[in-house]
Amino acid sequence: RTTDGADSFLYEAERSRANQKKDKCNQQCQVCRPEHRRYLMGPTVLHNETQDACISQQLAMPKSDGDRTRLWILQKKFSEADKGWLGGRFKEGVWTWSDDTAIDGMAAVAGNAGDYVCLDKDEGKLVNCEHRPDVRHDSLCEVVCY
Repeated sequence: RTTDGADSFLYEAERSRANQKKDKCNQQCQVCRPEHRRYLMGPTVLHNETQDACISQQLAMPKSDGDRTRLWILQKKFSEADKGWLGGRFKEGVWTWSDDTAIDGMAAVAGNAGDYVCLDKDEGKLVNCEHRPDVRHDSLCEVVCY
């Protein structure tokens, strides 16, 4: 595996399967979001450093219980911090992922504009990390594979 180009992190068979699925997708990308995600642990950073920490990936958006559990297992094994940044925030009175879809399971969690979503290492729950410029958490990143 190499990391020098757009799809070079995929094996040839994976790249071929991804291209076939992309060719069949004629709706907007949000509707065609793939089910397969690979999670990666990034370094411990401030929130404004997370996109750089995830390099060419994005902050994780574990939308299903299964994805959340897989990410939590990775976090428990490799994380240094108590929480990990995710790709979600409190915006216009609701918790949303970076792609503007609602976050299930966060409706009862209080938030203020600018607060971010984290995954708690001890309990595996989505929590409010608040917006504080001096707090560092691990970057939880994802690569979406078709």
